[in-house]
Amino acid sequence: MIVLPGAVFLAWHREPRTGEALRLVPVATGLPGEVRRPLLSPDGTRVAFAAEERPGGGSSIAVVLLQGGNTLRLSRPPAGASDTPSAWSPDGSELAYVRCGGGACEVRIVPALGGPDRRLAACGDAETPGVAWSPDGRFLAESVRSASGPHRLRLATLDGVHATRDLTHPPDGIWGDSDPAFSPDGKAVAFVRSLAPDVDDLWVVPAAGGAERRVTFDNAMVLGIDWLSDRRSLVFSSSRAGINSLWVVDAAGGTPRFLAGAGPKIKHPSAARSSARIVFESWEFEINLRRASGAGGEPLPVVPGPDWSWSPRYSPDGRSVAFLSTRSGSSEIWTAALPNGPAQRMTSFGGPQLAGPAWSPDGKRIVFAARPLGEADLYLIEARGGPPRRLTSLPGDEVEPSFSRDGRSVYFASRRSGRWQVERIEIATGAIAPVTSDSGFTAQESADGRALLFTRADRRGLFRMALPARPIAPAEMVVPDLLPAQAQAWEAGPAGVFLDLLSGDEHRVVRLERDGSRTPLAVLPDLAWNGFSVRGDGAQVLYAHVDRRACRFVLLDWPRVE
Repeated sequence: MIVLPGAVFLAWHREPRTGEALRLVPVATGLPGEVRRPLLSPDGTRVAFAAEERPGGGSSIAVVLLQGGNTLRLSRPPAGASDTPSAWSPDGSELAYVRCGGGACEVRIVPALGGPDRRLAACGDAETPGVAWSPDGRFLAESVRSASGPHRLRLATLDGVHATRDLTHPPDGIWGDSDPAFSPDGKAVAFVRSLAPDVDDLWVVPAAGGAERRVTFDNAMVLGIDWLSDRRSLVFSSSRAGINSLWVVDAAGGTPRFLAGAGPKIKHPSAARSSARIVFESWEFEINLRRASGAGGEPLPVVPGPDWSWSPRYSPDGRSVAFLSTRSGSSEIWTAALPNGPAQRMTSFGGPQLAGPAWSPDGKRIVFAARPLGEADLYLIEARGGPPRRLTSLPGDEVEPSFSRDGRSVYFASRRSGRWQVERIEIATGAIAPVTSDSGFTAQESADGRALLFTRADRRGLFRMALPARPIAPAEMVVPDLLPAQAQAWEAGPAGVFLDLLSGDEHRVVRLERDGSRTPLAVLPDLAWNGFSVRGDGAQVLYAHVDRRACRFVLLDWPRVE
């Protein structure tokens, strides 16, 4: 048996017969660049995947035989576009893939042995472009989104003649449904339902339509699902135990069983239909905090560790940093003295998703969002240590907290009204008041406390409104080109308002001047996550830097037991 680095364990409802060994082996693609999204053919003999065209460039579709042989490239995307495999045809003769680039997204089909491809249709939504192919070959399922509603699953005929119909009907106020996967008999579709990004669970719905049924109750990150060849079990990647690994659960419900861990992060499992085989991505990351400045030179690492550290925030005096890190096995809030003091863990939630953090103006407290009960609530913790105190318990999610300049209140985003709005809570009394009425998401007070700057989840732009906001004041747009997905790509601090502007593959932090001009501050190479922090004097920037990343495909193979 070949064992890769990391723990490996198999829990299955039937044990292999004596003498029949499990195998966990790397898949050789024969290509030098980065590979992603492995897709196992129905008979389990071939793997389709996205192959990097050139460093930092787009990706094409490629196929390799598991028993060995030359890798076959099936697509050549135009400049600025990337191709990603989505589904094999039931007989394995064709591949459906998604091409995204230049603001457009489309589903295309190509012969699995090579040849001219053809455009099938536009993607239902560029954020969730994957599709699933029904076993009878007649339908494709994909995730789509209306102008203001959540993502939902839609079923469309492959010939494009018959009408499409909605397969799921998620409630308003959540992110929605994605990652459809047809059962081997075509009678059911498994999918991921997300309360918010990375707050996910598995659900199943009849392919003919009907009631949606929840399968897992983890509220944890899910990165890919598929049906196993036994026709009743689902394999999925989940962070339910901290770091993403593989799990198996009966589609009818029950307790998920740990299947395999072969690296720091396992993603996108794909299972064969006629054999007990699974192929998946095994990622290795090192993400550390870096600091950069307009003076140039090599960025210096801050409180380095072997795992991931991100979302840094300078303390008001610039002498400490608060950040998120997985160095204890799950994401927690940590602090450290700068430039390279020892890191101190501030929280011990042990698994739920955390976000933030943000310092109080006096540097004595930190506010952040956490999901120990599924929905996101705000918590306060003393910077010197101690147990966190729950600040909000409203229905729905409260996220993106920031302190007022007097330290008495916290702004946050809430969607209890059905859409994201900025609200404000007084720490001493718990009194909550609305701040925006026409949508709002991330919000921070200006340095003088006379204005609130904020983004909106449903439209682009950075907006400004006068304070105090009673009654709710009208807002003016100050940065028109900030996208909703860049909600963390800006900061208002003592030295002004700063933006992270993406130019090609390069992130550049600029200061927004009063006349609307932009003064360059720093370049952030290999940025891992949106979000940065500018020191109070405006001279340095902290950000999460990808020190190393590597992905390989791994095949999990064990004898089929009848």
